[in-house]
Formats: sequence, structure tokens, C-alpha cells
Amino acid sequence: MKVYDLHDQEGTVFAFEVENLGLGRRGLCRLVRAIPGVRLLSAPRFLSWFREETFCTFSLDGVTFAASEPFGDNSRYWVGPHPARYVPQIALVRAAFASHTSLLDRPVSSIFRSSRRS
Repeated sequence: MKVYDLHDQEGTVFAFEVENLGLGRRGLCRLVRAIPGVRLLSAPRFLSWFREETFCTFSLDGVTFAASEPFGDNSRYWVGPHPARYVPQIALVRAAFASHTSLLDRPVSSIFRSSRRS
């Protein structure tokens, strides 16, 4: 998955953005839940896209992170610590997203494999 790094004044990555197409709010929470050591604090509620800018919060090593969709109609999700600042745990969270392959990034042949048996 393509990750768009956000840097602070010193040039350190403190948060990142990911495309929301092919991931979705619930998919983002599923991906976060799979990160070792993460404790999910909140997940998207019914019609979250309509009423919640911040739709997922989670904790890793005592640091609270948030995922939000600025303005509720952005093409990217913002992921970072809350409040926004550099924390070393951002590297682990970022790596999980960078190594994730969404359905839209997979070759069509791997999605629609033949179910014939040999």
C-alpha cells in the first residue's frame, strides 16, 4: 500500500496518510488490529462517514493513535499519534500499512482464481 509520510519541522515522520479507496474505514481498523501489541479503543460506528472525522483509535505501548478522514470526504486517511507528535511507535504502525496489499493493488488473476481441482 502506498504510504504518504508527513514530516515535522525536523524532517521526522510523525504521521502518514493512506488512500482510502480499497481499504475503507472498517478495513483500516482490521489492519490496525493485526499489528502486534495494538489494543483497539474505538472502531467506526454506523454511518461513521457521515458523522465522525476520527473513526478509529488504538493504543500501542501506551501511546494513543487515531485514524481520521479530514472533512469526511477526503481521498486519504490520516494515521498518527493523538495528539500529533513524533513517537517511535509510528515506525511499526507505518510498516504494517506499507506492507499491506489491498484488493485494488492485487493482480486480477490472484483475486479470481479458478476453483477447478486437478
